[in-house]
Amino acid sequence: MDKEEKTEWRKNEFFISTEKSRIDSAFVHDFLRLSYWAQNISIEIVRRAIENSLCFSVFAGTKQIGFARVISDYATCDGLIEIESKLSLEYGNAKI
Repeated sequence: MDKEEKTEWRKNEFFISTEKSRIDSAFVHDFLRLSYWAQNISIEIVRRAIENSLCFSVFAGTKQIGFARVISDYATCDGLIEIESKLSLEYGNAKI
């Protein structure tokens, strides 16, 4: 997957997208602020992190319920940085 490639995976009412225009940065910001390592993070930093990462957003219909961010050189190195999800809170045992 290259930096600009957009991909989607679907299963039932859920889907995962790498399209950044779909990301609800307020959702990501609010969820990150619940963590001890990012409780004081600004929305501007969150937006910059999204812009410079490979992002995966999880949706139930049109509602964003999860997010993961990977930093990568798109050649040999990558690292999963953040995973957030309301999936277990609102959707029980649903698995994608």
